[in-house]
Amino acid sequence: MEENIRTHQNFEIDFIPSGDISLYDNVLDHIVMFDAIPARFKEISIQNPEDLLFTMARGGIGDDGKKIPAMEITKWFNTNYHCIVPEIEDETRSSLNEEKLIINMDAEVISVEASQSKMDLLNGFQENAYPNEIGPGIYDIHSPNIPSIIEMVNLIQKALTVIPIENLWINPDCGLNARKWDEVSPALTNMVAAAKFVRDQNHK
Repeated sequence: MEENIRTHQNFEIDFIPSGDISLYDNVLDHIVMFDAIPARFKEISIQNPEDLLFTMARGGIGDDGKKIPAMEITKWFNTNYHCIVPEIEDETRSSLNEEKLIINMDAEVISVEASQSKMDLLNGFQENAYPNEIGPGIYDIHSPNIPSIIEMVNLIQKALTVIPIENLWINPDCGLNARKWDEVSPALTNMVAAAKFVRDQNHK
């Protein structure tokens, strides 16, 4: 992945695409990304995303010891390339797994709006084992409300149940131009105090 990013940079491409590298099959990647995973694969214990991909593509052994058939493959139009065939059934309920796209960006640090969800948004990053640093917003700049120190401390502590402290950044949800300075100043003061309190508590 790093080599691919450097190749883009060498050609002075400003916007690096995400998800353009596949470990097995691009169609299979999209099946997982949209959670259109057949039930027989969801019912078995799989330790990591790579094992899931290869089990879907090549088959495997279930928790009961029985063989699980692989998904079918077909030719990609008139080429010699074969791809996995999605199994879309009446009970299939797809939802976008956007965290996978974010992980594939390979950014050193990302910031996400998480205050409105009370940090529940971070669950997807935990499920996908996000490896890098992340700054979940703890100050909702879309609201005139000035959060207290304890409110922000609670959000930081909740974030720490998902993100290791060495990977956690503290920041507002996004830019502050939607708020007046008399709102921003006390909110940022409280945010700094909350971050310092949690840092001190975790370094005792």
